[in-house]
Order: sequence, then C-alpha cells, then structure tokens
Amino acid sequence: MIKMTKNDQSINKLVGEVVSSDDAIEASIIGGYANLSGVARLIRERLSGTRPEASVEAIVSALKRYKIRASAEREPVYQVLSKSSVMLRTSVAKVVLGKGVEDMGSLLESLKRYDEDLVILSKTLNNTTIIFDVSIYERIKAALRTANIVDKKGELTAITVHSPAAIIRTPGCLESIYSSVSNAKINVEDTTSCYTDTVLIVKDEDAGRAFDAITRLINASKRLSSS
Repeated sequence: MIKMTKNDQSINKLVGEVVSSDDAIEASIIGGYANLSGVARLIRERLSGTRPEASVEAIVSALKRYKIRASAEREPVYQVLSKSSVMLRTSVAKVVLGKGVEDMGSLLESLKRYDEDLVILSKTLNNTTIIFDVSIYERIKAALRTANIVDKKGELTAITVHSPAAIIRTPGCLESIYSSVSNAKINVEDTTSCYTDTVLIVKDEDAGRAFDAITRLINASKRLSSS
C-alpha cells in the first residue's frame, strides 16, 4: 500500500472541494469522459497561490482518487436511476389558488371526475396548486367556482420520472435529476415528488431538452451501475 503524505492529502482535499462545487466537472470526472490533464490545468489555475503548490501530475492523481471514491459513494444512486424511466405529458396547465381553500376534501371530491386528466394537486400553508390537462381548463374553473385564483399558466409539459421504491431511501437521486435539468439551462416551473414519481413542470418549448437531459442521466447511470 502506498502511503500518502500530508502534502498529497492536502491536494486531494483542495481538488475535491473544487470538483464537488462544479457539477459539470464532477459529472465529467465520474462519467469518465473528462480530459484529466485539461481539467487538472484548469484546477491548477483555480488553486494558484495555495499551499502546497500542486503540479498537474499531482492534481491528475487526485482526480483519479476522487473518481474512485465518488463512484463508490454514488453507486446506490446509479442503481436507482438505472432502473428509472421518464415520460412526457404535453399540453398541461397550472392554476394556483390563494388562501381560502380550507376544505381540501371537498376540493378533491369536486375534481374526482377528472382523475384521468389530473396530474398534480398539492397544498402548502398559503397556496394550492392544481396541474392538469389543458383540455379541461374550463371545467376545472367551473369546479373551483369562486376560488381565489392567484396565478394560472398554460403551454406547460409534465415530465415524470418513475423510479424503484429504493429512491425514497437513497440520498442524491433527486439532486441528480434536478441537476441534469439545471445544467441544461432549463427552468423548472413547478415540481413535486410522490413516492416513486418525481414530476417536473417545464415550458413546452423546453420539454424536449429536459427529456433528453434526464434520458442521458438514466443512460449514464446504466453504464456506471455495477449491475
């Protein structure tokens, strides 16, 4: 076994801090498609002036150690995401209700007839959000009658990631899903997680890129998963 010096340990820590704070660099290192020498030169510039001074070769070694450690830590995440699937539901609308919806049971009862079209119904202390197929918008408004509608939006797409039950006890899965969309420069208009389903609401114009980003994440997880 090769014993690391304090200098090696310090460089490993510094490199780890840089990589873990940059999603793009971390993904390329773990995914195995990064040019390690190029990344090392970039990191060396960021660490300029630190002590100990790090050579490109020392940073490359630290990157290799980081990949081994991070891959092992993220193996449970790869396992879950590799068994996940993603689907789109276009032509979705969103209505946000302000305070005043006190009887959630009555609201659910009034919307029950539209259960095949209803995508999401969620409530916080201040607001209630209903996301549904745009084709039933007028009927939804009728069901809500005099409810206080504070926001409404159409031309949305619901992206549902369906995962195995292990997702509820595996830290890092949701972070990976949201990061894949964020790295594609896509804004998430609304989101919810219910048991094994993670639903992201995006603009119709961003749906294709968001779907591709999540699909790439799932495919990469299949490659990186040990089984």
